[in-house]
Amino acid sequence: MKIIFGLWIVLTTSTALAQAPATYFSLFDRKIYSLKNKGVRDFSVDMTSAKLLDQVNEQKIFGKVKELVFRIHWTLSPERLAVDVIGLPEGFLEAKSQLRALAMPLLDSLLPMTVEQRFPNYKMTPGKAPREFIATDSSGLAPIPSYILKFDDQDRLSEIVGNKPLGSWNMNWIYEKKNFSEGRAVIGQVVVTNNEGGQIIKSTRKLSYGSSQGVGVLTEVTLAVEQQGDKLIRSEESIEFKNYKINTGEGLRYFLGDTPPATQTNP
Repeated sequence: MKIIFGLWIVLTTSTALAQAPATYFSLFDRKIYSLKNKGVRDFSVDMTSAKLLDQVNEQKIFGKVKELVFRIHWTLSPERLAVDVIGLPEGFLEAKSQLRALAMPLLDSLLPMTVEQRFPNYKMTPGKAPREFIATDSSGLAPIPSYILKFDDQDRLSEIVGNKPLGSWNMNWIYEKKNFSEGRAVIGQVVVTNNEGGQIIKSTRKLSYGSSQGVGVLTEVTLAVEQQGDKLIRSEESIEFKNYKINTGEGLRYFLGDTPPATQTNP
């Protein structure tokens, strides 16, 4: 059974050059605000989208669905991440797996990936320009064989350019300053532009933050998609993050199997 859910389908100095790429990337990763860098050891949080819930009900596959929640569980040591789909009837394992896969790209907004996590099978070498690196696929199987990573004058990753055989692919970051970040850069916006065969898809994620248990947390991602081709198509939706449980052991209990299953949760 194949399910289509609109926007969710579209969901990723000279001193620097003197350093080993891994060392430079590690310094950058520590400059970016995240729950991990804040000292959070485990958490759970609910991710919801009113638009996705409407789309699920429009397809009438599951009957009337009153709520659709992606419950995210995370622990630091060892680092583990899991997503439960709550609100659907028992069974429908394939559909729940598809929903879980659609949700995964949004988790980069919640827990920003490190450079190493973004390019696990790529060899890193210095580029031609200052604060620039080349990531080359070592397997020869990746759809994008190499990327150019560009860092700004504050040594923050600002752009990734994918060297595709045909078309182009770019990912850009815009950072903000927040009182809760203790001097670290906070990701405010991420823009991905993919050009393939004259079809241009631009996806923009705007991130909003609040506070939970005295910790600065992601509260909303506004996702806007613009598709240019024979005609211009625009769409937008908001994804909310709520009901945080931080450093309460909730994440650890989930992975230890000590958390009672939520109502209508997939296995």
